[in-house]
Amino acid sequence: MLLEDGTVVSDDFLRGWFEAKQTPSVDGKALFDPSNPARLLRRVGADSVLRPPYLRFDNGDVLAGRVVAYDAGLDQGGATFTVLLPQTIGGLGERDQRDDEVRVLAKRVAWIAWGEGDAPRQHGLVRFADGSELGVEALSWTPTGVRALAGDRVVTASFEELALVSPPGEAADAETAAQRQVIPGATGEDRVATVLLTNGSILTYAVDQLQSKTYGKKQDHESWHWVQPVWADERVGYSLAGVAAWSFRAAAQLPISVLPAKTVYQHSAAGHAWSWRTNASVQDRMLASGAVVAPRGVGMHANCAVAFALPDSARALTGLVGIDEAVGGGGCAIAAVHLDDRPRVSGKPDWRSGYLLGGQDPVAFGPIGVGDKRYAVLVADDAHDGRPDGADPFDIRDQLNWLSPLVKTDGQRAPPTVLIPALDGWEVEGDLVIGRAFDTQEKRWRATLHTNKQGVVLRRKLTVNPLAMVLDVGVATAGGKSGHELKLMLGGDQVPTARDHKSIQLSGSGEFSPVGARFFLDDHLGESVTLTLRITQPTEQVDPGSVGLIVTTLALRSAIDGRPKGWPLTPSVPLLELEPVDGWPEKDFQRFPLDPEGGAQADQEQAPVALRMHGLTWDRGFAGRANMELAFEIPPGARRFVAVVGWR
Repeated sequence: MLLEDGTVVSDDFLRGWFEAKQTPSVDGKALFDPSNPARLLRRVGADSVLRPPYLRFDNGDVLAGRVVAYDAGLDQGGATFTVLLPQTIGGLGERDQRDDEVRVLAKRVAWIAWGEGDAPRQHGLVRFADGSELGVEALSWTPTGVRALAGDRVVTASFEELALVSPPGEAADAETAAQRQVIPGATGEDRVATVLLTNGSILTYAVDQLQSKTYGKKQDHESWHWVQPVWADERVGYSLAGVAAWSFRAAAQLPISVLPAKTVYQHSAAGHAWSWRTNASVQDRMLASGAVVAPRGVGMHANCAVAFALPDSARALTGLVGIDEAVGGGGCAIAAVHLDDRPRVSGKPDWRSGYLLGGQDPVAFGPIGVGDKRYAVLVADDAHDGRPDGADPFDIRDQLNWLSPLVKTDGQRAPPTVLIPALDGWEVEGDLVIGRAFDTQEKRWRATLHTNKQGVVLRRKLTVNPLAMVLDVGVATAGGKSGHELKLMLGGDQVPTARDHKSIQLSGSGEFSPVGARFFLDDHLGESVTLTLRITQPTEQVDPGSVGLIVTTLALRSAIDGRPKGWPLTPSVPLLELEPVDGWPEKDFQRFPLDPEGGAQADQEQAPVALRMHGLTWDRGFAGRANMELAFEIPPGARRFVAVVGWR
């Protein structure tokens, strides 16, 4: 284990991280001692190799596993993929037992690999299992595959037919990349961990959200950690036996490897140079040098220079650098850091190492002040002139690893729409802080919204239509008295809930207390409107320590629940063509279209000419009183029954 002050300690065991108290230590040194916390931790002898299938996320994390299903999440406020996981990693099923599947948020996925092949060279790429590739301008997921637009062609493929999908989109700038590292509730010096698993998975999480559990009997037990990265829709578990290494940092620090990068130069005196990589060595192995392993960093082969764009909040750089463990005693290089307002190598470096030799421990650099510079350029020089006796000639085996290089910032804030999936598509205004609370019902972490008496306003423009004429709101508190109130306005008018309540009010008493409400917009069918949802909390100041609001659902949807997925259904036998076993009712009943022979029509002239429910019209069907019962004989060959049922 490498501590912040550079001290290295080792032991046969990692102690104290298998119980709920979570006070881990190595050789008596605490991992999370505020005065000298752990920086890197390696499980001696463990290796990490990533092979498809896997997913890469927008924060740089990786999850080994196969995508087997997609859910548009219309009822939950966020689309998800279901991922089938390998043995040493799992989802959490009923009664806290391990499950082999986990749900991940589709909006946080950068690309998905099902088969072998290089990482995508561009956004908007579909690679098929037969090796062919297709650049695409638009892409949508189906429950079992993908549908993509390439020029004037529409291509569909199942998950089994795919090798890789990189959805279309713009490359992230430095500010966006920094925002994607934000974890709800983790700020300043709060500790953030990144774990590297032997299967190549990289999971980043707030240390204080980690939960541990031991499975099996004492003689044959297995210890697991349960965490929830920002891209996970539920907790993810990993066996400690499957860990290769951890890195730890403050929440106000960023891994440089997640920032936008550009090659300044890459050339070799010997005629061959391995391409640089993030979060892996140039030979696509884990980043290791001497006694140190890091889940994140940059692998280079001299001569090479790579410029990383810095966010406005960047203040200083720190890290370690050394020759790759894989080359043994070979290799010799010099590392340097240049800070510039452009992606280039110019003038004297802001930091330069001595000769780095294979088999030696890495050297630390920093803190290097950034000032007003916009790029940090990492350089691997082959140190051809004056290299020590016995070193390999030219740039042979000059493979350099930058281990956990970090950008210290003055803190990042991410838009609420990034941290709370249900807010996607809404404009957010007002004073608020995003925190984190544990959902005791679904046993998962959720982002919480904290505001004050002035409140926060959510706005969304839309044209009310049959597929977007109901606003479903699902909110909750995680215990304690909150006093949150939610009011929906349309234009200057307040919209009542379906139960005719003027607003949604949460007392927040007791433990996790969910509340659901529905707002009908059918009076404005066909109109272009702006919805305004105001959320207030009875506090003078925005207090992240107060009881926060959990927004689980904020979805526009059809007034019809449970609509069949896929193509619209056309019934083979309309129910109106069948005769009820006991005949049609003779009173309090109407059939549509109106038919005097199909039942009593008390006042034909005053009767409606069609069925209407919440602004929608049906020309075929029937209406009757509550508690009405009709029985029909099922026609031969019938497989399913579909109907729309509701109140007029």
